[in-house]
Amino acid sequence: MGANVIAVDVTDEKLDAARGEGALHTINASKDEPIGAIMGLTGGGAHVSIDALGVKATCVNSVMCTRKRGRHVQVGLTSGAEQGQIALPIDIIVLKE
Repeated sequence: MGANVIAVDVTDEKLDAARGEGALHTINASKDEPIGAIMGLTGGGAHVSIDALGVKATCVNSVMCTRKRGRHVQVGLTSGAEQGQIALPIDIIVLKE
C-alpha cells in the first residue's frame, strides 16, 4: 500500500520476522529509545502509529512518536496491570492535533 513500515519490538526474532514481511526499519526497544529513533527515521514523526500490545509504555510511545496531525491507532487491550486505564500525554495530543 506504499507505507514505509517501522517495526518496534523487544526481541530480534520478531523484528527479523517484521523485516521478512516488508518492514523498512526495525527498532529493538530493549536496546534503543524508540521515540527518538522513529522521529529521526521519519523526519518528524510517524503519519500513523499502531499500538498492538496495549501496555502503558507502548501506548504512550505510540502517541509520542506521531507527527503533527498524525494518527494513533489503538488495537491492543490493556493488561491486568493497567485494568483499562492508561494516562496519556493530553497536552501533546492537543498540540499535535
